[in-house]
Amino acid sequence: MVSKISCCINKTSGQSSVEAALLLPTLLTVFMLMLQPCTMMYTKIVMNFACSDSLRLIAFQGGSQETYGQERLKEYVLHRLKAVPHIDIFHVGKAEGWTIELSASEDGNAQIYLSHKVKPLPLFGGLAEAFGSFDGEYIEVHSEASANLRPSWLQGNYSDWIGMWDE
Repeated sequence: MVSKISCCINKTSGQSSVEAALLLPTLLTVFMLMLQPCTMMYTKIVMNFACSDSLRLIAFQGGSQETYGQERLKEYVLHRLKAVPHIDIFHVGKAEGWTIELSASEDGNAQIYLSHKVKPLPLFGGLAEAFGSFDGEYIEVHSEASANLRPSWLQGNYSDWIGMWDE
């Protein structure tokens, strides 16, 4: 009789269900808390590359926006930003959701400023201010870059350099 009782006491048939009931919500919560920072970091990386690529394009044009024009440069930046999905945790809105400001001067200084809005996940709302300005509904994420595309020791302009080969 004792062996039958000890056999029944040592059974652990429902233990895995209890462990899963405790572990699954914890893992899902951790996953959700990691999802928002990962999506924002991905978007920020794409924005940084779009900024640097547009500065390279301006430098390739000879430091001005006249070759392609302001609108064509913005189209180029928007083309680079297509790598960001149009999902609210990545980017709110489509192409109209991006703020793009480009400026270049004849002395070789160029600047670009990109910004957009992200809708935070419900669990992430309290930590949202760490990643950008939070207005209660959206997080504004921005990226900017500037470069002096023309060193101070360099004399003349792009057309002068080309003119040297025509002589």
